[in-house]
Amino acid sequence: VAFDPRSGFAYFVAKDLPRLLSVGWVGRKTAVSVVMTPPSNNQPYEDLSGVAHAPGPDPAADGRLVLASGGDKMLMVYSLNGTLLSGPTRVETRKVVGVAVIPPRASTRGATCLFLFARRNRLEEHCP
Repeated sequence: VAFDPRSGFAYFVAKDLPRLLSVGWVGRKTAVSVVMTPPSNNQPYEDLSGVAHAPGPDPAADGRLVLASGGDKMLMVYSLNGTLLSGPTRVETRKVVGVAVIPPRASTRGATCLFLFARRNRLEEHCP
C-alpha cells in the first residue's frame, strides 16, 4: 500500500487481478478506481507485488508510483494517473513482495534508492 499525502489517495496492487487501484474518500464515501491494468503501454508484466509513492522532483508537482513485479523481476515508475514514466527495469532480486522509497539523505549512495523486500526475509537496496 502507498499513500500520496498531497492528494490523500491510497494506492495498492491487487495481485490476483492484477491491477493498480486507488482509494479516495469523498465525505464519508470511499471511491475505488482502477489506475492501471497490465499490460499497460504494451508491457508484459503480470505479477504486481508492491507499490510505493515517490515524491516528484518538484514539491508542487504530483508524485510517482514505483511498482514491483516480483515474478518478472521488474520495476516500473508510473504517474499517479497510470502513465508509464520509466521502465520496466530488470532487477536481480528474486520474489520481490514489496518496495519502499528511501529518501536521498537516508540512502547509502546519496540518491533516491529503493528497498526491495523479498521472500525469506531479505531486504536489498536498489539504486537505479
